[in-house]
Amino acid sequence: MRGDSYNIETNTGVLGVRGTHFRAGYSNETLVTSVYEGNVAAQNRIGTAEASISKGEGARIDETGGIQVVRLLPPPDDVDITSLPNEAIQIDISSSMQGKTYRVQIASDPNFLTIIRDQRSEGDQVQLAPLSPGFYHLRIAAIDDFGIEGNSAIFVIHHHGNRVSVKQEEDSWVFEWLHRAQITYRLQLAADHEFTKVLLDYEPQNNGPLRVSRLPGNEIFWRVVSLDERTDMTVVLDTGTLNDTGQ
Repeated sequence: MRGDSYNIETNTGVLGVRGTHFRAGYSNETLVTSVYEGNVAAQNRIGTAEASISKGEGARIDETGGIQVVRLLPPPDDVDITSLPNEAIQIDISSSMQGKTYRVQIASDPNFLTIIRDQRSEGDQVQLAPLSPGFYHLRIAAIDDFGIEGNSAIFVIHHHGNRVSVKQEEDSWVFEWLHRAQITYRLQLAADHEFTKVLLDYEPQNNGPLRVSRLPGNEIFWRVVSLDERTDMTVVLDTGTLNDTGQ
């Protein structure tokens, strides 16, 4: 939240906001805040305790009137984001901090004004309800033992949904998609986007992930083609690039 000069008042305490970027929450007679820019002044309603919370700090005011100011937890730095075949999104946090809760938010805009998923998890894996394929903005923050939300890691994700999930594992690429009855699939790799220089044309014999290794390091174009045996109709299910050079 950003703003000019105003106060946030609860039964427990008051936050004085002076043009800053912060988050605040109130639950079970406890007020918590996290400050990312500027400064917030905190005061309890029971006694005369006051505190100034600066950038990178958070505070907790409980029903006893105490104010605890702490440093914000760092953002998660090792996050794996996977589009699952059922259109859900799975978040794996490898840099898990013992005993910490994580808050994951997905929005349709970079300022997170339109949040479409907001979930907390006590583990290092979070699964979000299915979303339509597309580009989304994702924000992840750790929550400490006081309930104070830390600094966020922010990502722009391309969610493939029920199309094809592609991820790199060491020297291999792993492809996975939802297999439907009476439909056959082919994974095709090519050196050009028109697929005139085909490197691989493979029809998998099972429904599990397909791992491809020992590929050249230059940009490779891929696509998964489906053939409906009932209608004899061929459709390009999804397409993309590996080793994208950005050119």
